[in-house]
Amino acid sequence: MLTELEIGQLFVRLKEKANAYNKTEKKVYCKECGAEMIKRKSKWGNHKYWWGCSRFPLCKNTKR
Repeated sequence: MLTELEIGQLFVRLKEKANAYNKTEKKVYCKECGAEMIKRKSKWGNHKYWWGCSRFPLCKNTKR
């Protein structure tokens, strides 16, 4: 039986292959769980935006 993390990783691979056929869609996916990342506005002035996993608080992965 597959774990939730393994299912998420399979989901990421499938999305990457689908995006290879559809070049217009540029979405960012979480490398930890495979969910779509959400562009969020920073509270501080260092960076205007950052990416956070849409499955927060279950997954706390972020990306600049």
